[in-house]
Amino acid sequence: MLRVNATGRDSLLLLQRSDGGLLFVNDDSTAAGLNAAADIDLPAGTYTAYVFDASGQGYPFTLSYQHTPGTFADVVTTPAVTSLLTGDECLRMYRVACTTPRLVDMQTGNGTTTPIGDTILSLYDPDLDFVCDVDDDNALSPARGYYSRIRISLPASTCFVAVAPYPAATGGYTLTTNAAGAFANTGTARFGTNALAFAGFGTVNSYALDNVTPVSVRYRANNYFYAVLGPGGQLADCWYGTGDYPQAGELPTGTSQLLTWDRYDYVGPISVTVLPSLAVEGTQLVSRGKAGDAVMLLASFQQVPGVNLGIGDSGFFCLPVGSAGLFTVGLSILPATGLQSWLTVPAGSYGIVFQSGDIHTGASWNPGPAGTWRNVLRL
Repeated sequence: MLRVNATGRDSLLLLQRSDGGLLFVNDDSTAAGLNAAADIDLPAGTYTAYVFDASGQGYPFTLSYQHTPGTFADVVTTPAVTSLLTGDECLRMYRVACTTPRLVDMQTGNGTTTPIGDTILSLYDPDLDFVCDVDDDNALSPARGYYSRIRISLPASTCFVAVAPYPAATGGYTLTTNAAGAFANTGTARFGTNALAFAGFGTVNSYALDNVTPVSVRYRANNYFYAVLGPGGQLADCWYGTGDYPQAGELPTGTSQLLTWDRYDYVGPISVTVLPSLAVEGTQLVSRGKAGDAVMLLASFQQVPGVNLGIGDSGFFCLPVGSAGLFTVGLSILPATGLQSWLTVPAGSYGIVFQSGDIHTGASWNPGPAGTWRNVLRL
């Protein structure tokens, strides 16, 4: 429990993980008015608390702290847990330990004390990175009210699920986990445009996305709410995406899961385009990454009878055909868009193999600078 006392002033409390990820924010505590607080469950570790003045005027405050050591209940082996949420500063967290890939179905409902009536259920990866959340399962069902549900196929991993109150709601709840069956992806996704779907009513659709080499990827979609989990259950991408806000992330080697979900009960189609870091978009050979990354493009030219140059006639570069080994075609520091257009692709096959690599130097890259080879493309 963290509680700010700023003598009636308006404070804001932020809680940050040791790796810099933002974990929890509270503005006005239900129990303490304009003062902020955090009554949340946390795994063992080091966290940083920040206190801000919401009015920007500055004033003295005190920050009190107390904690109760304990262990997180595992909702897989303890399929029914009950607790109490006393205000907006509360969040109760549980482990979801899957020793093998499995389908889990988690639902909130009435507690043993005064029912809270309205909850938000959130799923986090093993590092407490946010994956998805569901506010209302089925508001049209009197038995469900405004309770929450997440039904999802998870890889073998230990992730976390958390119950929070809808703003201003207080009371008791029960979190029930059903034995929903074996792990099963909804379908398959691929590089390119994918016709996927929202299942609604708390069900998270998952689509297998195979990748043979580590790659920076870009996603575009025609609706909100999708995420990508890597083979070990780690979040490989952020969750918020629309056509106006494309995502960019790191896709590891192996089979990842592209998740589609809705916070409420919408059922309908979603189109998600997955592009690797090196791709032909229209007539342009482009690479993508994070702003500030130093990106290299390499080319291997094979013997093409009757052709004396590479693609030098387009004005981008000129290399002799038939030379052995890889040539560095270019080096670029990616701009804020994360996009580098290398050259206009001529018609036909030229027997050229391109490969990109990058050194992560952008401020948003964590851990520090590291080099990564990307996907290979043949023209």
